Amino acid sequence: MVRPVSARRPHPPPAARDPARCLHAPDPPRGWAAAPARVCAGDGRASCARTDPPRLAGWAHRPAGRTPTRTRKPAMLHITPVRSRTARAFVAMWHRHLQPPPGQIFALGVADHDSVLRGVAIVGRPVARHLDNGHTLEVTRVATDGTRNACSMLYAAAWRATSALGYTQLVTYTQADETGASLRAAGWRVIGQRRSHAGWDRPSRPRRTLGSEHIPRTLWEAP
Repeated sequence: MVRPVSARRPHPPPAARDPARCLHAPDPPRGWAAAPARVCAGDGRASCARTDPPRLAGWAHRPAGRTPTRTRKPAMLHITPVRSRTARAFVAMWHRHLQPPPGQIFALGVADHDSVLRGVAIVGRPVARHLDNGHTLEVTRVATDGTRNACSMLYAAAWRATSALGYTQLVTYTQADETGASLRAAGWRVIGQRRSHAGWDRPSRPRRTLGSEHIPRTLWEAP
């Protein structure tokens, strides 16, 4: 039975567009969350697509122009598996001076009690040829959002995973301006000092700039 017009339930008014959302900003792709809003230069409204790239849902987003800051209260952390592309994207967002490495053997992450990814570690073959003996691996990248104790957890877990795979040595490098406090907390020890070098680029073997050239480094070994 068709109800009289006067008895029909009125249609709800159309949802007004969020005034805080920029008219130029398209909906984020499926599985992604929009980055925090910023002012759009086009119409003065807040924008989540013109100036800030989208981020993976469940990530700790890094605000533009800011460096990671430590949380006041230590979070309840646990080690979690991560895919290679996720680890590489996290390094690209959070690492202070290096881009993701070209390859890896495995990667792992650390997450809080809400399963938000707070840091990753990438382990691969040693960069130095004399260390690439088939029994040694290197932690080539560690990146966190500044969560307390995340770095030391990653270094300790990287060594456990490396030894479980049958490798006998795990090494990593820190730059001259880094204290290595997270490595010491995980039980690592210094085994050498490396002078600054001009990089790996040679006329007979072109290589791209990594960002670690002309900087002295310290070589560390897992316990």
